[in-house]
Amino acid sequence: MKRSALVLLICCVFYACNPSKPDGKPIKPLLASRISIQRNIVYGSDDISKQALDLYLQGRHTGEPNWFVLVEESRPTVIHFHGGAWLDGDKTQEDMRILPYLDRGWHVVNVNYRLGENTAPKAVDDAMCALLWVSKNAENYRFDTDKIVLTGFSAGGHLALISGLLNSKSKSHDCFVGDSLNIRAVVNWFGISDIAALDTYFQFKLFPPKFNYPRRWIGNERGLQSISKLYSPINHITPDSPSIFTIHGTNDLVVPFNQSVALHKALDKAGVRNRLISLEDRNHGGFSDEEGVYVFDQVFIFLADQGVREFTPFLFP
Repeated sequence: MKRSALVLLICCVFYACNPSKPDGKPIKPLLASRISIQRNIVYGSDDISKQALDLYLQGRHTGEPNWFVLVEESRPTVIHFHGGAWLDGDKTQEDMRILPYLDRGWHVVNVNYRLGENTAPKAVDDAMCALLWVSKNAENYRFDTDKIVLTGFSAGGHLALISGLLNSKSKSHDCFVGDSLNIRAVVNWFGISDIAALDTYFQFKLFPPKFNYPRRWIGNERGLQSISKLYSPINHITPDSPSIFTIHGTNDLVVPFNQSVALHKALDKAGVRNRLISLEDRNHGGFSDEEGVYVFDQVFIFLADQGVREFTPFLFP
């Protein structure tokens, strides 16, 4: 059963999974024929090499004269933030991670942000302002502003969490868009929820200083306490917070598993819909194919419960 589910997912990477024709023959249009990719659209003004995003848009390649026709109806949209400890990484490394959303007919916004040592909290500011760009451009690109999902891995998980939570608190940021985007859920892949606790973890474990990426991102202990208070997701949970789905390996040495345990206890206390999938003995993202298939199945079940269902892709005429 697990193997057949894996084969199905692999097929869907290359083909949009569609129902059969009336004659019973399967319809398998190429996913590549349905997606237009627009690279490096600038959303900020400080560092345009980093404040840029890529769009993966649903529609149809038609050839000349228009070449590509965007879908007419608005589509659920996932906004993705890459990982890299706030110090490194690039949106292009995440291309394969967004395929399950594309296969289900979603638009995807894949975000770069300012990063590096002593740059905190610029990554958070950029995540918030990328959402503002999505809000302002929703009509042009057919983003469904009522069905927005945020996601990311590791530091990207932190950015998805904090931008989702801040946008549930009015006037929390200059780029607040909680009144124009309905963030239905955050899909958090082993993201940081408590920055100060993560710093303490690295000191307690006696890792060399270079491994303490929160302190490298922030720069000093005094600044760390302030940044943690303002930008740790666990400090911004309210009954109005978006639903949160977390995936985390119990043997993660980069972002310890107890970060997610504490997050979900706080969500439960606030009455926020949430789910934590614990992958036993797994480290920082080292999951098997079978586990990946299972997790994405559960992600989309959870999102459907939050009112964000998959979209039936186009059929060939």
